[in-house]
Order: sequence, then structure tokens, then C-alpha cells
Amino acid sequence: MTIRETVEAVVLGLSRALPEGVACHQIAQPVDADELARGVFRAPSVHVCLMSAALTGTVGGDPVATLSFSAFLICESVRPDRRTGAALPLVDLLLRRVDRERWGCEAELRRAQNVSARLAYSGELDGRAVTVWEVSWAQGLVMRGASVDDEALHLLRRVSVDFGAVAPEAAPEEPACEACAAMAGGNAGGGDA
Repeated sequence: MTIRETVEAVVLGLSRALPEGVACHQIAQPVDADELARGVFRAPSVHVCLMSAALTGTVGGDPVATLSFSAFLICESVRPDRRTGAALPLVDLLLRRVDRERWGCEAELRRAQNVSARLAYSGELDGRAVTVWEVSWAQGLVMRGASVDDEALHLLRRVSVDFGAVAPEAAPEEPACEACAAMAGGNAGGGDA
């Protein structure tokens, strides 16, 4: 499974878990106040963002990526108690779903790690009263048979990508044959002239 397929599986998995009327979408950047004020996001809704991707090791020679996600839950009401009342059951549902699923993780890897929720914002923005909860987690992905390079990961999402997490496995050095060693050592000055 690729990183892109894993992100799509997360969005689909959360969509299926949410009650009818609560949409779930993928977004490229975290939710910000300007977008909320402009009413870009419908409420209630969940917006999944791949926050970062890091190559963190290998399993059987295949690269392992650690993906960090945030799911932003947006609820809207002029009354704070109604916003909270609508949000908390959905936050609980998201936490339980994320903690239970693998979404492309291999059996060798643990399920979601560092699962947490925090109230990111609650208040009024240009006449729109909203509450935003952020549910975040990290999960590993074995990228079987994948050719991964820094540029491909970076272009996948506009995210912070840590490419220095692990050095690629170096191939064992093969001893040079005698003829190559003689050429490299004895003919460095110009050879038979």
C-alpha cells in the first residue's frame, strides 16, 4: 500500500464510522482561522490532514514510513454548550476508531500510536460560532516494493517531511578484482606511455 492509498483508506474508514450527515474529507493543510471565518468548512464535518511523513526504518528490506495525521472536527452553534454537546461524542468516536484500525499497517507494526485529542478552538470568527477539535495520531506503513525518494514523498502532500530519519541500507562492499586494483594503483600516473 502507498502513502496516498493509506490516506484515502483513513478518510474512507472515518467516513464509514461517522453518523449520517457528518461529512469526512481529505485536506492538504491544517484547518486555519481564516478558512473558518470565511465559512469554507461545513459543520459538522471532519477533515483529515497528513501532517508529516518520515522514513523511519525498514522491514524485510522494504521502507517503513511513519505517517502523522490530524482529523479536525468542526461543529457550529451560537451556543457553546450545543457545540460541545455535538462535538464530544464525535471526538470519542474518532478516538476509538483510530485506536482500533490499522489502515494499511502491516502485522509487524503496531496500530496507531500517540492517539490524542485537543480542543483547538472554540469561539466566534466573523459571526460564525465554531468549535474545532483535533484528533491526532501516528501510524507506520511498510511500503512493499516501493521506490521511495525524497522528492516523491514531498510532492505527495504539502507536508513537513523528515527525510533524515534513517540512512538507507548500504550494500556490502565487494572486493575489487586484482586487475581493477592494479589499474587503480599502478596506472594512476598515466599508464604505459
